Amino acid sequence: MELSGGAVCLDFVNTVEGRPGLSPRERLASYADLLDWARQAGLLGEGQARALAREARGQPLQAENALARGRALREALFGIFSAAAGGREPAAADLGALNEALSR
Repeated sequence: MELSGGAVCLDFVNTVEGRPGLSPRERLASYADLLDWARQAGLLGEGQARALAREARGQPLQAENALARGRALREALFGIFSAAAGGREPAAADLGALNEALSR
């Protein structure tokens, strides 16, 4: 995956290609993709990524939930950054999602 946003949070938002086009491409299609992205972004070491992948095989529902939470955070960040770029206030729901993720 391309890491060219200049900041990890922007690279994370860019895991959907084609925004705001009509046919965006999801780059985080699986929990394994999320782990691969985190490893490439320097957030996880190789050993950590392997350990999480092993754990996910034994707990697939938790892995799917983690992926869903990650995607939800990514969408909230996209909303916040888009609002900032457009000189608008971010949506309360996006700020709430970010704050919830930060508290976790």
